[in-house]
Amino acid sequence: MLLLPTLEMDLAPYQPLISQEIEALEGDSTAALYRYWLAKKPGDAPPDWADFHFLDLYRIAPVMFVMDVDDPNDVNKLRYRHMGTRIVEYRSLRLNPDLTGKTFGEGDRSYDSRAMAEAYWTACIKAVPVVMRGDYRTENAFGRHERLLLPWMIDGKVARLTGCLDRFPPDPK
Repeated sequence: MLLLPTLEMDLAPYQPLISQEIEALEGDSTAALYRYWLAKKPGDAPPDWADFHFLDLYRIAPVMFVMDVDDPNDVNKLRYRHMGTRIVEYRSLRLNPDLTGKTFGEGDRSYDSRAMAEAYWTACIKAVPVVMRGDYRTENAFGRHERLLLPWMIDGKVARLTGCLDRFPPDPK
């Protein structure tokens, strides 16, 4: 059963396109993380967490996050093991900008997080890559983004998610 964070009515809408089909990634960081994950992947199953080496990804670490999956049925309990410094900067006006050590449910957001929770849950339950693309709006920025979520296994079950966030200027209209 997917449990979602309690939502307040004044949050900005957030409706990214969510896909399990990873076509050409637009972001340099999301593409780098995906290539790394594919290189570690043994056949059809997601790669083992033991094969993950953070130093291999130091160039994209500022826009990466790593989450522990303690209960895949409750998105609120996903715990941030690492939150990159650039993501912390993006969240600078939030009550808790650095969510390292906190759970998804403890993260205060300026937007409705239901789509984000759905994407994280899908990556955990189906053990598949998930990409989110769309427009974002926070108190201090707006534009387009691409967020990639990748599952990693321990003892045959999804135990970690790695993710990456690339932001782009708004589309001219």
